[in-house]
Amino acid sequence: MPITVGWDDDAKTIIRWNYSGPWTISEFHRQRYQEQQLRAEVDHRIDCIIDVHAIHMLPKSVSSLFKTVAFETTEYHQNSALTVVVGANTVMRVWYEVFKHLYPEQARRYRFVAQLEDAYTTIAEARAPEKSDT
Repeated sequence: MPITVGWDDDAKTIIRWNYSGPWTISEFHRQRYQEQQLRAEVDHRIDCIIDVHAIHMLPKSVSSLFKTVAFETTEYHQNSALTVVVGANTVMRVWYEVFKHLYPEQARRYRFVAQLEDAYTTIAEARAPEKSDT
């Protein structure tokens, strides 16, 4: 499968998407359903890592996903926190800029990093204020 989705940690606080090759919109929707099932298992904060370093192209109709991603993130998953994208190329970053223009509130939850280790650091830094408040 060119997309896999699953828990990244035993505490079920990070969901990880791995893209390993060219993918289709229908494959994305199947994995999005899998993500929804995982999110339904817990009632605490969940961060997400999307590893796209292995893909170089996006499906032609990728913009059709914008509304799905924007509204599922806010309406259906109140436990959604940060989404860190690993290894995005220039084309992906340009598409993100379009998404950010259309859905600025939802776009605030996204960060881009070069390496997987940086994703964990970014999430830890975002969680730090939570820990200091308790």
